[in-house]
Amino acid sequence: MGVGIVHYKTKVSKQYAIPLDLLKARGTLTSFSPGMSQMPDLDGATVEILLLKASQNPLGIPILSDKELKWTAGLYAPVLEQDVTGDYDLPGTVTWQGPYMAVDTEHPAAYYYATYTMIQGRPLLQLNYALWYTQRPWIGLLDIEAGRIHGMTIRITLQKSGEPAMVDVIHNCGCYHFFFPSEKIFRGPKTELFREDAFVPQWLPPYEPGSRLAVRIGTRRHWVERIHDA
Repeated sequence: MGVGIVHYKTKVSKQYAIPLDLLKARGTLTSFSPGMSQMPDLDGATVEILLLKASQNPLGIPILSDKELKWTAGLYAPVLEQDVTGDYDLPGTVTWQGPYMAVDTEHPAAYYYATYTMIQGRPLLQLNYALWYTQRPWIGLLDIEAGRIHGMTIRITLQKSGEPAMVDVIHNCGCYHFFFPSEKIFRGPKTELFREDAFVPQWLPPYEPGSRLAVRIGTRRHWVERIHDA
């Protein structure tokens, strides 16, 4: 188990060492961009004010109203750069086909919701964006990860100022948890040989108010291959 983890981290780290402009797609690199926020003047300063007002409760947790959360989620929603070699790479809308869950790729969608965390003793807002695919296709004969319905979640943790402190991504089954922290806040992760600790393949790009992140997603396995400025 430990040897497998080391091999896997080494493989991913080598891929992240490839310059972005030399990172080849296996299919067609397709961008899925979020809609514009319904509040065009919702810039970083306004987010800071929203978070400050939303934290005026006994626990100091930044709880936004449904409308404020929709505005904020729209502002920070990342651009998805999906390597597409088949319909299984198209994120879609969750629906039902009889008694079974299905994904409608004719209508691309990302589902958002809020969670909270503590960093340096301060409660912070996290914006979660869940994606769903029709399947994780087979890769080889003995592929225990393959099957119907696949998904991943991209989570952005916001500082009180509105600047991202961390982005982390994970498959919705709970596998392949990658962390992309801000160098302004975090130092390198604590690592131990042969232990499945926090995996940081790259640092978060420098943040500019009003900017948007892009998340590059590989084909078939749906691994995040890079995070960069959109």
